[in-house]
Amino acid sequence: MIINPVTFIIMNLSMFINRYCYFCLLVWVCISCQSVSKDITEELSQKPQLFPDYTDIVIPYNIAPLNFKVTGRPERVEAVLRFSDESWVLTGEEKIIFPEKKWKQWLEKAKGGHISVTLKAEWDGKTYQYVPFDWEVSIAPIDPVLVYRKIEPGYTTTNTMSINQRNLTNFNDEVLIDNMKSETGCINCHSFCQNDPDQMLFHSRQKNPGTYFIRHGEIEKVNTQAGEMSQAAGYPFWHPSGNYIAFSVSQTRQIFYEGKTPIEVFDLGSDVIVYDLKDKKSYTIPELFADSLHNNYPVFTPDGRTLIYCGGKAVQVPKYKSDLKLSLCAIRFDADKMEFGETVDTLVSASRINKSMLHPRVSPCGRFLLYTEVEYGSFSNYHKSSDLALYDLKNKTHRTLDEINSEDVDSFHSWSSVGGWVVFSSRRNDGYYTYPWFTQINDAGKASKPFLLPQENPDFYIYCLTSYNVPELVKGKVNINPYNLRKAVMEAPVIKSKYEIQND
Repeated sequence: MIINPVTFIIMNLSMFINRYCYFCLLVWVCISCQSVSKDITEELSQKPQLFPDYTDIVIPYNIAPLNFKVTGRPERVEAVLRFSDESWVLTGEEKIIFPEKKWKQWLEKAKGGHISVTLKAEWDGKTYQYVPFDWEVSIAPIDPVLVYRKIEPGYTTTNTMSINQRNLTNFNDEVLIDNMKSETGCINCHSFCQNDPDQMLFHSRQKNPGTYFIRHGEIEKVNTQAGEMSQAAGYPFWHPSGNYIAFSVSQTRQIFYEGKTPIEVFDLGSDVIVYDLKDKKSYTIPELFADSLHNNYPVFTPDGRTLIYCGGKAVQVPKYKSDLKLSLCAIRFDADKMEFGETVDTLVSASRINKSMLHPRVSPCGRFLLYTEVEYGSFSNYHKSSDLALYDLKNKTHRTLDEINSEDVDSFHSWSSVGGWVVFSSRRNDGYYTYPWFTQINDAGKASKPFLLPQENPDFYIYCLTSYNVPELVKGKVNINPYNLRKAVMEAPVIKSKYEIQND
């Protein structure tokens, strides 16, 4: 058989390339698998400094790999994971990156147990071994999707922002809607009915304004401002039936100062309403809607029979902004009759603890009420005094969660539908950007050491220039066609809502 010279050259060139690629791959594998020297120069009496800090934490068994780096720029690191009679050795140049498939297998095996991690690091040819740390793998999973607003830390313009969903079992992150393609101004206040990805709402402000209700694939655009309402509704929370939504009607403003709190956000006034999705009508009562009162952040209990909110006397702001302190309040609610109770109960008094309480959220079991404490006001995001606290609805006791709070802002939060898991916003990384942290609250109301949202590259947060705003946990992926959603935002007709104040 006679071979064409050109064919012969191509065949030999192809063989050379294949062998060269194989050689390069072999070299890469050998280098990447190279272990730290087995001769330990020194056994340290301390645990390693990691970023993110994933030492001694409780994790859900379905969380994405906890990739981390060892601080101090070591030349090489080695991590040995041990569970039962199994071990897993990984090496890297200052970073430990876990293969997703094997990570999932390990966490599945370790459910209800502990994984021990022994770390060695090499500097200048010397090898140091740290005290091992543990990962307690909870048998309770976390809701697998985190929905958040991705926003730049701008204060005078809306800039570029989007509502995203991040898969917590891996590193997939995708945009649901952004304000550039949809030609909206500010998009905010995304909310779900009991963590259900098929029942969602969000607001659009400025351009194409309206509240968008998305239920089982159907999109509805509503103007929630009606009657005596000063503006459209905000800060939503769904009734467990999915038929009603509690809102606040807040006239929010922003002002700039010098000093330790250079930015202040406040409400000129704020009231509470309940919106009926079927009748397209908002209902309220004088106890929730009055110029003399400041009521905000309404939520329903899991049984739907009680409306909890933050309330107090209205003050002139910003002049007397430091006098605005809101209590945790509760009033009965009958969804079948659309009736409110006659008595407002105070759960935690602002005057008694000399703080303002915001963002109440009740655990799915109905036992615990997680909320934010702040020095004063109705907006916590710029107050370093902002901390998380817990009220026991059974024992009628409350306490600040010192085990998870930081020296910086710890504020907005939401519960997973199962497992006692909570995600909360914190600026503890650098004081500027808000990122999501996770903790598990047990049956006794004790919170585990919080951990930062895992990223594929541990350096992610060093270069990230956007905040994760309003983190909400949901049971699965939000399946919305981005094109249909953008089309609804720009073209859907606006439904006008109605308004009624009862017992006036």
